[in-house]
This record gives sequence, structure tokens and C-alpha cells, in this order.
Amino acid sequence: MLNPNERQLYLEALQPPNGYSLDRGIAATYSLDLLTLLIVPLSLVLYDYAGEDDLNDQTKMLEALQRTSEKLRIYCQRGRISVPKINSLLYSYLEDTVVEVDTLGTFHPKTWLLRFTAEELPVIYRFICLSRNLTFDQSWDTLLVLDGQLQGSTMIENKPLLDYLQGLQYLAGKPEQNLDVVWEELSRVKFETPSGFNRSLKFWPLGIDGYKKNPLLRKADRLLIISPFVSDNLLRDVLEKSGANSYLISRIDSLDQLQEETLSLFERSYVMDDPAVDETNAEDVESNDNSRSDLHAKLYISEKGNTTKVFTGSANATNAAFYLNTELLVELTTDNWNMNIDEFLSSDKNLFGSVIKEYRRGELKKIDIEKAKLEALTDKLRDALSNHHFSLNVVPGDEKGTYKMEMACDKGLTDLLSEAKATCWPITLQSSMAKEISEVGEESIISFNLSTAALTSFMAFEITAYQGDLKNRVRFVLNLPIEGLPEDRYEKVLLSIISDRNRFLRYLIMLLAEGKILNPDFIEIIKSGSNNGKPTGDRADNGLPLMEEMIRALSRTPDKIDRIDRLVRELSKTEEGREVLPEDFNLIWGPIWETRQRMVSKK
Repeated sequence: MLNPNERQLYLEALQPPNGYSLDRGIAATYSLDLLTLLIVPLSLVLYDYAGEDDLNDQTKMLEALQRTSEKLRIYCQRGRISVPKINSLLYSYLEDTVVEVDTLGTFHPKTWLLRFTAEELPVIYRFICLSRNLTFDQSWDTLLVLDGQLQGSTMIENKPLLDYLQGLQYLAGKPEQNLDVVWEELSRVKFETPSGFNRSLKFWPLGIDGYKKNPLLRKADRLLIISPFVSDNLLRDVLEKSGANSYLISRIDSLDQLQEETLSLFERSYVMDDPAVDETNAEDVESNDNSRSDLHAKLYISEKGNTTKVFTGSANATNAAFYLNTELLVELTTDNWNMNIDEFLSSDKNLFGSVIKEYRRGELKKIDIEKAKLEALTDKLRDALSNHHFSLNVVPGDEKGTYKMEMACDKGLTDLLSEAKATCWPITLQSSMAKEISEVGEESIISFNLSTAALTSFMAFEITAYQGDLKNRVRFVLNLPIEGLPEDRYEKVLLSIISDRNRFLRYLIMLLAEGKILNPDFIEIIKSGSNNGKPTGDRADNGLPLMEEMIRALSRTPDKIDRIDRLVRELSKTEEGREVLPEDFNLIWGPIWETRQRMVSKK
């Protein structure tokens, strides 16, 4: 049963099995928070996230990003990347990872497929199906984790999953060559179902070519629908086809908008018990209401005879979800004694029924027509800007080491924005540096002066619409095509973080410390960010046993030596980077790296 007291963290589900490491991964989400995505690599390769301290630990995040950014592809709805609340030059490592998708309906799935490998161990695949977007949202959601290994024969049940995942890259118009091994292996992966469910497993893509069937349109004895957003037509169609005694759990505002005739078709309707407003996330990306710790799960439980079927995933109980959007549901099967609607709705503290209450329709709320018009206008303008053919071009700036990043716009854009104010800025700058799009000028160019490290393809937009005393604002980010980026951009980002010998030493020790306990002096340096506040001096080790630790890593975990080599090579590309390396560092490093190269050549 789904226990409300057992809330699994999103990031925990991404952690590799013991002894394994991430090989590659594909994710899909409707909305995307870049700050959340910045944290994901910590779970994928460093296996932990300690909260706000890690957000301030640039060296730790840099290492995780360098080891994962080329292995991941994250697909999201165009125009639904939120403006990050914390500025960081590290977002540049996500530019090639994030792929925006624009479809006829809404791109709305929430899934991960991860491939994990380990030396002399079988490949493990993990498929994660969620109702949660890749954001910091605190609402009630569901998460299904399926692990599987390769079999000798084809698993027919995986074909819809394979079609869905391959369909993502074609929707984005960006086929990925490095996923060929995934497409070849996935059809032979046997996913293990959760405890209590039988081995029957079905994947239901929606909005992908060849998949139009609504899996809920089937006969049932009883049916429970859990969905934050609902529509009259979809609910009536499902209930008419199923002929079931039905129950509904949704949000108060969604139930308020249903027709009385639709509500009367359900035995009972429920809402979350006193949902609280989430002050940390003022904009709910799936509605115009304030974001709350409310229901966001999409779950359908169907009983027929002694069998219970559970559908979980991204699809709301709306016509748009089942007949227009791109979505994914997973179907699981079990016996009534293991899961049934009565138990699910029970008020027992260990069951979901303990956090819901029966819905009672009060006075229907009158929709503020003027406010609704403003919200519709900002949504319309966001879609228009999201589909606009912006492009970025980087040219040398007036001062040495600076660049002008020019955003080209169509001349008709100012007419589009006649009813609102729109501004934009690179996300590496503060929003106070934004420029108004309506003042683009005859050349249709908006220009920003940036350092090499601050160049980015992520452009933030803000649209504000006014109607009398009313105002409505929306912010979002677009990942725009960009040309002219200098070749040393990533080296400059690296140097902005590893900017002196203290920070180099800390980075080095962090790599060596991964997965093991070091001496107290090393631990103190990792925590403090410097050598106890003292200069490291000209010696590479400064009295610390770096040589011993690197020899130990060379023997037991040589991949750490490879990562140190990557760092040293990147720093050595520029005079500024070479200054970061301690004076005597090569006396220690040279023999270590020569030994590592001999080890590789003997394999």
C-alpha cells in the first residue's frame, strides 16, 4: 500500500546501486528548475546531497557536473524552465544537457531511464516513472522505481517504452548517437516489479505515434481516480465505459469547477486535508494558482473481480492529457488482498486516507474575469516568445577578455508585446541587468557585455501584463542556439572556481576523499574550503600526505587519478591556470601519472 509516512526523496531514487556508476541517462519533465538539475549530479556520481551547504560548494558541484553532463539528456517543455533563484556560472555545463521540446499538445511526461555499469558485473537499467517535475515542488506525488537486467530474449512488453524514449528525441528534432547501445539493449531488459505486484508490467505512452488508446476505458467493478486536474468530459467517458462504483481525489479548486452532474457520478470525492501554501515556490507551473503542498499525484486504481490494476505516471484526468499531450503511464497488477480501494481510503495513519477529507461543495467561486484575462495574456505571450526564432551570437567586446552577446529578434516582436512589458537577461547576470525587448531598436538586436565565463545560451525572460490596478507576471528561461563561443569558456569557468592554490588543494583532496575516510587535516580542509585559513605556500603538499593518498588511489581506485589528470590538463592550458598549480606539484604528480599510463598500456 502507499504509506504517506514513507516519502522517498527524488534524488535518492537516482543513486546508482552499490559498486555501480552512471553510464548514461535520459529524462523527461514538463517543467525544469535549473538549480534542481544542478544538484542531480551529486546523487548520480557522488551519491549524496547535504542540502544548502552543497549549493555553496562549487568545487563539489563542478566535479559532479564534469562527470555527468555529457552522459545525460533532459527533455522539457519549451518555455517551462524556471529562472533559477541562485546565480552560478556552473549552469553553462547544463546547456547541452537540456533539450526543449515543442509539441502540438503539452510535453508532460516525468520519467528517467538510467544505465549503470560496473567492472565484471552485469549492466543494470533503472526506469523511474513519476508524477513530479524536476523542481523543488513539495506537493504529494508518486514515484515508481523499476530495476532490470539484460536477458537473452526480447521482452515484448518493453516495446512501448522503447518507442516512447526514441520518440522523445524525434519530438525534439535531435537524435542522439550515443544512445545506440540503449536502444539495442532495452528490448532485452527484464524490469522487476515492486514487492506485492505480479510480473505483469505494461507501459502506456500517450501522444507518441502509434499510441492513442486510453488505458482507462475498460470495464471495472470499482475505480479510484487521483488527479490534481480533472475535466468533465474525460471523467464521464471513463465512468461510462467502466460502469464502476467510483471515487475521486483531487484539488479543491479543480472540484469546484466540475459540473454538479459529473460530481454526482462518484460515490465520494476527496481533497487533501488543509493543504498549505508553499511560500518558497510562488508560481505553480501547471496552473495559475499559488503553489501549495497539495495533491500533484496522478494515480488510477481499478478493481475487477479479485484483481487490482494500478496506473501511475504523469497523465491528469483530463481530455488534454489522454488525447493531446505527450505523457506516460505504467500499469501494475496485483491481487485485491494486497491492494484495494477500501484500504487505500482507510483513515488508518499508515494509509493515504489519513491525509484526505471528504469534499463538500460550498458556494461556487466566481472567476475574476479580468484576472483570468491577464493570466491568459501572459500565457499567450510566453508561448509566443518560446516559439520565437531568437538566436545568440558572441563577438569580441571593447575591452580585452570581454564579449558582446547579441540576441537577434524579429522586427515584428515589438507589435506582439504591445499589451505587456517584456525583458530579458542572461541567467549568469542579476535580473537588475535585464533589458526591455520592446526597445530593441531598428537592428532588432539586444546586446549584453559579459566576461568569458558568464557567456551562456540560457536566456531569462520576464513578461508583465497590466489591466487597471491588476498585474500578472511570469518568468521563464529559454535555451537558445548560440554561435561564436570562445574555445576557452569552460577553462574560464573552471578558473573562476579553482582560482588559487588553496582551492586547487581542496579540489584535489575532495577527489581523493570520495568514498573513504581521510585524516582529520584533510577533512578540515574540505569543510573549510582552505588550508585552515592559511596559505598553502609553494610546496605542493604543505606537510600533508598527498603523495601517500595518491599512491593509494593509484592502487585501489585509479579512476581518481584519471580525474586529477583531467583537472591538471585543463588548468595547464592557460598561464593563469598554470599559476594555480603549486610550484612543486609536478614533483609528486609526474611519477604518479607516468605509472598510471603504464598501467593502462598493459591492459
